Amino acid sequence: MHFYNLDYLSKNQSILTYFGYFAILISLLVGAFFILLYLRNNYASKYRDISLIMLLLVLILTGIQYQKYSDTRLNDTQRLTITSLVKSIAKVKKTNVEHIYINSQTINDNMLVKIANQYYKIELSSDQATYRIVPINLVNKETKIMLNE
Repeated sequence: MHFYNLDYLSKNQSILTYFGYFAILISLLVGAFFILLYLRNNYASKYRDISLIMLLLVLILTGIQYQKYSDTRLNDTQRLTITSLVKSIAKVKKTNVEHIYINSQTINDNMLVKIANQYYKIELSSDQATYRIVPINLVNKETKIMLNE
């Protein structure tokens, strides 16, 4: 079971997002190059076909990247919510947020929290405005702490 600290949850960014932007930029540049060749070489059809293929590639990559952007915005909203939850738990348990680890990167009912060597289950209300902390005992205590390095 993986547990994440607050630093990991707030700063974890995917390099794949930047790779997607880079792929779109390269595709646009290659497409522009072939459009110039098409116009320069008396409208040779082979350059037109390559230009159209590159345009379709850019459109597909842009659609994929937009979907990833939408998912990232949703995850960021959930990370902000989970960050405020961790800070609230730290205040209730009178501990530093650096000593709290949570087993989910998104907020959901029945999350597990590790504070020092004790484990708790977080039960959220239906509107996720209130929560209850219940001490639990794990059957399998093999956990891995994920830190932002």
